[in-house]
Amino acid sequence: MNVVETLAWAARLPEDVWIAYAFSKDPLSGRISAKERRRLFDGAARCGIACSHEAARRYRSRDPHELARDMGVNVAYSDREAGGIVPVFAQFVPPDAITLFARCIEKAARLFEENSATVLNGISVENILLAHELFHWIEEQQKDVLFTRKEKITLWQKPFPHKAAVSCLSEIAGMAFAQELLGLAFCPFALDLLLAYTTDKGMSQNIYCYLKTLEGNSSKKEEERVCR
Repeated sequence: MNVVETLAWAARLPEDVWIAYAFSKDPLSGRISAKERRRLFDGAARCGIACSHEAARRYRSRDPHELARDMGVNVAYSDREAGGIVPVFAQFVPPDAITLFARCIEKAARLFEENSATVLNGISVENILLAHELFHWIEEQQKDVLFTRKEKITLWQKPFPHKAAVSCLSEIAGMAFAQELLGLAFCPFALDLLLAYTTDKGMSQNIYCYLKTLEGNSSKKEEERVCR
């Protein structure tokens, strides 16, 4: 995989692709219309952006490590590689701890450095991951007021109304938080493709193929819109 070309391609993907990609990870995805997905995505992104502005204003910093220190969040490094089907590079552990999996992060950083992935514009992979997890800490502190926790969708009305939370909203907001805080020129979801490559090339290829499919679907929809 050509890291520079692949990340540059992923960075150019339209927002519709990332909406579809984000919701594909949610168990309720099949019960949410395209229009509703857009509304929820926009709401979660605005939530993450607003939280980044507030954090930068309150703590007078955009450096994730400085923010973690001032917020009272304990950042620890682990040499073990987190197990599971999906590789884990960083993890928020309530109420106030974040674990950074050093070996995985070092592999990712080395991959970008060896391939001169300038699309990161000098921003470290570690800082992107830490910024994302800091949003989850903020979310935990404000779980009664933030869109990502309060917003629910109605699954059925009869005989009694039942609503459920949409879990991927937290991830969408976390990505928007990191992007805004660090001034990234692309959606951080794009990093999934290359982070996976450092631990499981087969998974990375699957993500790439799925994104290519979503890109094709997005192009078709745009063509249909223009032709109307």
